[in-house]
Amino acid sequence: MKKVKLSIKCHKEIEKELDEVFSKFIRARDKRCCRCGSPKRLTASHYWSRRHKSTRFDEDNVIALCFPCHIHQWEKEKQGDYKIYMTRRLGEQKMQLLEMKARSVAKYSAGELLCMLQYYQKKLEVMK
Repeated sequence: MKKVKLSIKCHKEIEKELDEVFSKFIRARDKRCCRCGSPKRLTASHYWSRRHKSTRFDEDNVIALCFPCHIHQWEKEKQGDYKIYMTRRLGEQKMQLLEMKARSVAKYSAGELLCMLQYYQKKLEVMK
């Protein structure tokens, strides 16, 4: 009898793939830099850092920024113009909820990450 090897992705591999798909989704959703309007060199910018697991894959927390705006402008201004923009975009109440969510602890299982991965893969397909 022949043994069949199943490929089981580990938690980190799933999270990395989800990061890539989620980033593509955000860039496809916004289409342009939310700061300057450029459609070139888009990145997914997290208002609350990716280290905050609870908001890492929250669509309200992430916007498309071109590379220069992300690195040289707003990444350093999380309490300045970036916060003003995000508050206008989401509203005061949603910004407060996002902050509370970011400050809470979240741990996702591999299964939960896989579900999110499939969800954003489908959302991306629909956008094409």
